[in-house]
Amino acid sequence: MLIFLIASSFTIYGQDIDIEEAEKIFKEYEEICKHDDGHLWGISLHGPLMFAEKESRTIIANTADKNGELKKNNGVFCGILPDSQGIANTTFHWNGLQWTMVMWPLSDNQIERNQLIFHECFHSTQVKLGINLLNTENPHLETKEGRTWLQLEWLALLKALNCPNNIESIRDALIFRNYRRSFSPNSDSTENTLELLEGIPEYTGIKLSGRDSVETMEYFNEMVRTARDRASFYRTFPYTSGPLYCFLIEQKDMDWRKYLLDIEDLGKYLKNICSINLPDDLKSEVEKRSTKYDVDKIIELENFREEKILVEKDKIISTFIHGHTLSLPIRKPNIEFSPLNMMAIDDKGTYYKTVRLVDVWGILDVEDGAFIEQNWSTVSVSANEMKQDSTNITGIGWNLKLNEGWELISGGGKKVFLIIEKSK
Repeated sequence: MLIFLIASSFTIYGQDIDIEEAEKIFKEYEEICKHDDGHLWGISLHGPLMFAEKESRTIIANTADKNGELKKNNGVFCGILPDSQGIANTTFHWNGLQWTMVMWPLSDNQIERNQLIFHECFHSTQVKLGINLLNTENPHLETKEGRTWLQLEWLALLKALNCPNNIESIRDALIFRNYRRSFSPNSDSTENTLELLEGIPEYTGIKLSGRDSVETMEYFNEMVRTARDRASFYRTFPYTSGPLYCFLIEQKDMDWRKYLLDIEDLGKYLKNICSINLPDDLKSEVEKRSTKYDVDKIIELENFREEKILVEKDKIISTFIHGHTLSLPIRKPNIEFSPLNMMAIDDKGTYYKTVRLVDVWGILDVEDGAFIEQNWSTVSVSANEMKQDSTNITGIGWNLKLNEGWELISGGGKKVFLIIEKSK
C-alpha cells in the first residue's frame, strides 16, 4: 500500500526524505547529464533515479514507474519499495524501468554525492554499452602477500599520476601487479573482471563529480591512504585500482573510452600504449623496486594484520563451518550487502558481517554474521539461541521471516542443519 503526503517531506514511520533537498539533487544530476551530453561514454547517463530510506523503505524518484505506484508530489514521485527488493546503492529493474537507486540520506558534499550517483548510473547504462560482467571472487587478496603487493601497485600508480615523467613508476606498478598474480592461478582473469565491473563506474563517478585536476589528485592521495587501511581488499580493491589505471590511460590515450569493449585488462592496455616491456625475472626486480615504496614498513604492518585476520577466520570457521547453523538454500537471491564488511574464507566461501537476502522462502536480515558457500548453494547463520514464532525465526544478530508455505526441518547429523523445505 502506498502512502502519499503533500508536504515538505515524505514521511513513513517517522523517517523523512526531504522533498526539497531531493528535488535539488535531481536538478544537479540533470544539469551534469545535460552538460556531459553523452561526451564521456557516447550515450547519456540520465535515466530513472530514486533515493531510498532504508528503515521506512520510503522512495522518492525523478520519474514515474510504469505501473503507476509512485505518486507525484511537486516535481518528484513518492512511494514505498516492497520488502522483496533490497535497498542499497545499486541498479535494478522494477515496475517496467531500469532504476539507479541511491540510499538516503546522501552526503552534504555535492562532489561526494555526484561521484556516488554517477558510479551507480554507469551500472544502469553499461548494458547499453554492451558491458555484461559478473562478480568474481579474489580470496588471494586476503593473504599477506596479496595485500602487500597490491598496496605497492597502488603506491606506484599514485606516484605515476603525481609525476609527468612517469613511465618508470608505471613499470614498477605493472611489475608488482604481475608478480602478485604469479602466485595465484587465474587471478589475472578474476581481478580483471572485477576491476572493470567496479573500477570503470568509479572512474565515471570521479570524472563527473565536479572536481578540478588539483582536487582530483588530492582525492587520489586520500583514496589510496583510506584503501590501504581497509580490513579487506578482495572485494573493495577495484574502487582504487580501476580509477588509478583509467586516469593514467587517459593521460596517454584520450580516445581510450572508444575501445572499452576491447579492453580485458587495464594494466595490459596501459602497458601496450606506453610500450613497456616487463622483465622475465620478476622476483629480482620487485626486490629492487619495492624499496622505493617503503616495503619493509608495509610488510611489518601486514604481519601484524595477518595475525588478527587468522584469529577472525578461525572464529568464523568454528561458527559457520563446524558449528550449529541454520543453512538456507539459495535459489533466486536478491542480496544487499556492503563490500566493506566481507571476508573471504580461503576456498570455502565468504563471511558477511551484515547482509539482507530475499529468496523464494522469505527474507533473511543479518546484523551480526552470515556465511555464503563459494558455490552460492547455501547461506548459513548461527543456530545458537534460535527461536521460532510461527513464520518468524530469530537468532543472535539475525531474523528470518518465512513466506507462507515454507517450514524448517532438521537435517540431522553431528552438525545440525536446519533446511527449508516447501510444505506439501
